[in-house]
Amino acid sequence: IIENMDPDHNIRRVSPVALSADGYTDLLNGGMDHGWCMSYTCLKRLMTFWAIAKTETVSTIHFSSTTPQELRILLPYAPVTQKLILHIFYPGNMRLQVFVGKRFVEDVNRLDGKSKKQLVLDGRVSANNNEGGFTEQTLSMVDQCSIGNVASALWKCQTPSNVHGSNSFNRDTGMLELVVGGHSIEDFVHIKSMPVVAVSMGVQTSVADFYKIKDTFLSSLAATLGIDVTRIAIIDVVPGNARRRHLLSGSSVVDFEVEPSPLIDVTSDDTIVVLEDVGTVSIEVTRSVNINGECGVRYTVSKKSADDAVAGVNFVAETGIILFKQTEER
Repeated sequence: IIENMDPDHNIRRVSPVALSADGYTDLLNGGMDHGWCMSYTCLKRLMTFWAIAKTETVSTIHFSSTTPQELRILLPYAPVTQKLILHIFYPGNMRLQVFVGKRFVEDVNRLDGKSKKQLVLDGRVSANNNEGGFTEQTLSMVDQCSIGNVASALWKCQTPSNVHGSNSFNRDTGMLELVVGGHSIEDFVHIKSMPVVAVSMGVQTSVADFYKIKDTFLSSLAATLGIDVTRIAIIDVVPGNARRRHLLSGSSVVDFEVEPSPLIDVTSDDTIVVLEDVGTVSIEVTRSVNINGECGVRYTVSKKSADDAVAGVNFVAETGIILFKQTEER
C-alpha cells in the first residue's frame, strides 16, 4: 500500500504511479472522485494505491507529480520472512527521515545526522575498508551487513542492512532505497521530507588541509549565517576543477547542507472553563521537520492579562525547560 500523507492528499493528484520491477511496470490509478460537484475545482480523489508487489526483488516507484513530502508504505499481508527493496525517486534538495511506526530509523550511511564518510575523515568513526576510508553501506534482503553490495563482517555496519525500514538515500540518482518486509499493522514505514539548502563553496586549501581547519570553517560560517553550527552538515569535500587548481594551488570544493530549525507545536485536549474549579490540563509538546540532535524548549506558566486568576491560588506559576533527546519527537 502506497499512501500519500500530505495535507492536500485529496485534491492534488500524483497518479498514475509507476511501480516497476523485473522489466514490467504497473501503472496505479487513484480512487474515484468523491467531490460534491462535477467541476474540476472540487474533485477529490484519495491518493492511496493498492499494488501487487513481488517480494525478494527490487522495485522502483515514480510519481506523475511531485513526490509527496510525507509518504506511508505498508506490506500488511506478507510474512515477516519476506522482503523487497523499494527505490523511490525524490527530486530537489531534501533530507529524508524514515520511521517504522513511531521509531526513527536513520540512513545506514549517517550517524546522528552526520555523514559517516565525513566522520571517518574526522577520526570520529572507524574505517570500514582496507584503505582506511569509508565504503558506503548498501541494502540487502539477505545480508545483515552489506558494504559495496558485498556481504561483510557485522562490526563494519553500525546499523543492519536487511531489516524492515533500513534505508539509504543516493544523492546522485535522487533515489531513496528502502527495505520493506512483512510487519504488524503498527510498524508501517513513514517517510517525512526535511527541506535543506544545499551549497557548494570553493575554498583555497587542499582536501587534506581542510579537515585541519574544519571546525573553524564551520563556526565562522555559522556566525556569518547567524545560525547554530549544528544546523550545518558537511556532505563532501573534493579537489577543485582543473582550471581552479591551475589558478589556485590546492583548492577544494566543499559541499554542505543547511538544515532547518525544529518546528515546535503545543497541543491541549483539555480546557478549564471555571477558574474556581481545580483541574489539570494535559499538554503535549512535539517537534517536527528536524529531529536530529538535542533540542530545548523554554516554557512559562502565567495568566492572560484579562484573567482574574491568582498565581499560587488558581494556578502554579513556573518556568522550565523541556529537553528533546536525539530523534525524540514528543
